[in-house]
Amino acid sequence: MPELPEVERFRQLLLPFISKEFPLSLSLTSDRPDSVKFSRNDISSLFGDGNRSEGKRQHFLKSVNRKGKLIYLHLIQDKSCVDNIVSASCASTDGRDNDDSQNTYLFLHMGMTGRISTPESSITLETSKREENETKESFPPPHTHLLFQSGNHVASFSDPRKFGRVNVRNSLREVNELAPDALNDEDQFDGCCTKLEDQQRGIKAILLDQKYSLSGIGNWCVDEILYRSCIHPDQKFLSREECTTIMKEIKFVMSTAVGCLSNEKSFPSDWIFHLRWNKAHPRTSDVNGRRLAFVKSQGRTSLIAPCIQKKTDRSSTTKERYVEKKSVKRRKQKE
Repeated sequence: MPELPEVERFRQLLLPFISKEFPLSLSLTSDRPDSVKFSRNDISSLFGDGNRSEGKRQHFLKSVNRKGKLIYLHLIQDKSCVDNIVSASCASTDGRDNDDSQNTYLFLHMGMTGRISTPESSITLETSKREENETKESFPPPHTHLLFQSGNHVASFSDPRKFGRVNVRNSLREVNELAPDALNDEDQFDGCCTKLEDQQRGIKAILLDQKYSLSGIGNWCVDEILYRSCIHPDQKFLSREECTTIMKEIKFVMSTAVGCLSNEKSFPSDWIFHLRWNKAHPRTSDVNGRRLAFVKSQGRTSLIAPCIQKKTDRSSTTKERYVEKKSVKRRKQKE
């Protein structure tokens, strides 16, 4: 499943489509049921059936935004507004609802295997470990269901396993339901760190919850983060120090992964990311010679180094302090 680093790269590929000169057009290239992929009626009402048709109003792309694993495109009919945003079209994670019939947003949900590609760039997880001399696949890739076009720019939305979705909305409610973004909302990291501390759920389950502490972190990212933090994925009741370490590693892993994908370079060679994909013939140790093992955590496969990621039995320090205060209070009352 594409996680924040991949989805951020998909967002970057769509930035050249922001233009006041050329409207955005969308065309459907597959004949699949509306309920599975997207609302054919919604897209046809905005863009016609592929070519610009009579009676269809032009839509210009004002911004390409991302929060967590969700991309949303802000479409406008007044092209004079494009100049106000073209230089600031970075990932937007504001909390405004913008529930207004004048606002049109195109939501892109990648699902398990969805991706955005252009003739120059086709990003997948494999990109991070692809050999430089390997032949790139043709464009559009197989299983393409939607084509974007603006002037000379063209991009595709493909999805082999068909769990992705494209929806047209007039509101950002879906965006606002997500927790702060794990890459861009660093100013909210203190509050997020507090949410990780002293929790009864395992830390991996917390980090995978897109609506609780942070959004955008998926299975391979959380394994990398916890490996670097030396914390077991099922560990409960984390200390403040452990949570601070996790937040530090989140920032590092996310920024590094985004930078690598943006430049189509491999992830760092010491990441366990490279060792997790071949479960039939896995490498048994990391670059430091530490044994690695696959374990199940909250129903998800996790790759860990058992010698540095040890699970310990703990109880809630908050509960202990509460019980202790009540005991002290009772003793004082008796006195």
